[in-house]
Amino acid sequence: MTGTRAITALILFMAVGSNIIRLTHNIPDSVEVGNTRTVELLFTDGRAPLTPQTIEAELRSPFNLDVTPDLTEAGPGPGLYRFTYTFDTEGAYYLTIRANKYGYISYSESYLIDCVKHHVYLGWLTAFLNSPVTAIILGVGGVALAVYLNGRKAQGKRR
Repeated sequence: MTGTRAITALILFMAVGSNIIRLTHNIPDSVEVGNTRTVELLFTDGRAPLTPQTIEAELRSPFNLDVTPDLTEAGPGPGLYRFTYTFDTEGAYYLTIRANKYGYISYSESYLIDCVKHHVYLGWLTAFLNSPVTAIILGVGGVALAVYLNGRKAQGKRR
């Protein structure tokens, strides 16, 4: 049975060839709350840009509300589309892109976009903990504590 499936897959691949819709994009992994991002989608067949017959983009917000971004053709050539969205709620957004064209294997993929608040104090804390001054302060404090404890231990043995 495994050999039959492999042969079927090979025949299907040879029949279809490289007629697969592929996507090149700039979809961010994470954004800060309140940021507006312009997302560009370039559909190709692996060699040249192509214009799908149908394109769907669906953005699911952290409150499970579906938004349909307004996709517009963006380039002088075929296959380039763009939409702009403001991420105004903290949480996980799911962007699903679907594209179809007759004679091609359809494209469908979902992307996770994490929308977070910017925490300035975490940057300061990380910088402070990674600084050499912190290492010196902790080192001197550790040595002083060790000397103090060793001195108390020695005093306890004398009595």
